[in-house]
Amino acid sequence: MEDKQATGDSDAFHFISYVPYRDTLYELDGLQKGPIELGPCTNDDWILKAKGEIQKRIEAGGSEIRFNLMTVGKSLQDIYSSSLSECNAKKEELQVKAAAGGDDGATAQAQLIQLEDEIADLHIRLEQEREKRKNYKIENMRRKHNYIPFLLKFLKILAEKGQLNGLVEKARKKA
Repeated sequence: MEDKQATGDSDAFHFISYVPYRDTLYELDGLQKGPIELGPCTNDDWILKAKGEIQKRIEAGGSEIRFNLMTVGKSLQDIYSSSLSECNAKKEELQVKAAAGGDDGATAQAQLIQLEDEIADLHIRLEQEREKRKNYKIENMRRKHNYIPFLLKFLKILAEKGQLNGLVEKARKKA
């Protein structure tokens, strides 16, 4: 089987992944024969080490500007929903402490005010994520839709009404 290597004339569109595995950071490159060991890492620092490798790759690209960076992880919608659940549970605890009164009650009341702001912010962010996903879905449907039948029908109607030739001439003058 032949290796597909990028040449100066061709474009090599492929994915490169950075993966921590057993306390070692690996690069998985679709143009290489196997994983490339990049060095030791921990669950806490592997992203910073991968970031450094990505930066090196971007800098080595010179004038190349076609880079995409993707991550695989929890969606922001899931993260905000989890945070909201945690905040609501904490809110219930603080409400009990605030109702008890005393010094703990006053502290709990102050924390409740801050928590309410955080909850409101999470609601806004969650709604923005839902709206963003809704817009992505609409955009994706538009991208996949076949507009050719509509365009052909539109052109036929313009031709039948004698307007097509004038529009073609007008477009030629602009070009």
